[in-house]
Amino acid sequence: MTRLRFLVAASDRRRGPGAIADDLLSVSIHRGVVPRSAETDDLPRAEDLANYKVVRVGDVVLNRMRAFQGAVGRSDHDGIVSPDYTVLHPGPDVDSRYLHHLFRSHWFVGEMVSRLRGIGSTETGSVRTPRINWEDLGDIEVSSPVLPEQRAIADYLDAETARIDALIAKKQQLIHLLEERFTSGLTEIVIDHDELRGETSSEWFGPLPHGWRCARLSSLTNKILDGPHVSPRYVDEPGIPFLSVRNIGLHGWNLSTAKFISQDDFEDFNRRIQPMVGDVLLTKGGNTGIARTVDLDFPFQVWVHVAILRPALSVLPGYLTACLNSHAGYAQSQVWTRGATNQDLVLSRIAQIEIPLPPIEVQRRIVGELGRFYRADQALRSAMQRQVDLLVEHRRALVTAAVNGQPARQLAR
Repeated sequence: MTRLRFLVAASDRRRGPGAIADDLLSVSIHRGVVPRSAETDDLPRAEDLANYKVVRVGDVVLNRMRAFQGAVGRSDHDGIVSPDYTVLHPGPDVDSRYLHHLFRSHWFVGEMVSRLRGIGSTETGSVRTPRINWEDLGDIEVSSPVLPEQRAIADYLDAETARIDALIAKKQQLIHLLEERFTSGLTEIVIDHDELRGETSSEWFGPLPHGWRCARLSSLTNKILDGPHVSPRYVDEPGIPFLSVRNIGLHGWNLSTAKFISQDDFEDFNRRIQPMVGDVLLTKGGNTGIARTVDLDFPFQVWVHVAILRPALSVLPGYLTACLNSHAGYAQSQVWTRGATNQDLVLSRIAQIEIPLPPIEVQRRIVGELGRFYRADQALRSAMQRQVDLLVEHRRALVTAAVNGQPARQLAR
């Protein structure tokens, strides 16, 4: 075991004024060190890059504010990075690929977490400006095998992690295909029935069965309103959940990232409208056109980019949600979305969305079919995600075991 400071040197070389332009690099949690252009099209925050740190192929780069989440890796590119990053140059007896795996191992990330400097807790996500300093990083004692052994471990892990990553990519592709299957399934359940088609036809849903009619949301809802048009003052838990577009998913609620507002703000916002069980939420800003029936058993409010639809007695909430999430419903929300920079689906356009409306007893039968479909889809999706999680855990355990002294020849067996 050797302290890290004896294996690598912190580099503080800066680009300087008038230097030849280098690629701007970024440190991704999932992909390691990559050109920033592969991550985003946004311009760099700083106009003057003279103070940016120089990175050369083989250097190890840490995003000091996100290293505890895995934002660290070996660079395969020459370039420059933010001055707040840490750039480490391996010594002559160190294989940088071995360091890459070591730094991204579960064990090493845990060592970094224990040395974070900042306010709050990483477990609750309330850390403000968390950073790992080089002085603390250099004190971590790591396994330091001889160079040939490092190369053997790195060769083995390069091959094995590439194989596991390929399997993960295939599983994730299957999960993506399930998304299309889900939307297609909704469309079939909503409209694909054996009843004879009548004379009524929908521009979006095609010929409708006898007894069905076309209806716009304006005639099927008692209210169509969005959340407050003012910036809320967020508070720590306990508070009232304040849901945004990212908290509303096609397959469920994503509440782990929800923010909170005070009781006073909650009561003030409720003067406009308070979401209730049985309402339908529709995303209207950013990722528009995702609908979800409210079934939450606690009070909450929504941001301005979420619309609250209160269904009339003529339409069941579950049926309305399925129509909005079907191919034809989603296509209408995209057609009605307007905005040059911030894509937004305004309330007056939401009111124009058209759905097929069968008699209420037919809606109840369709909602029953939807329930069975949702449960089957969720079971398949959960099984696929468990496989991905197991592969990720296997990858993490494999890397951690290898860099903590288990010989590569034993791992290979």
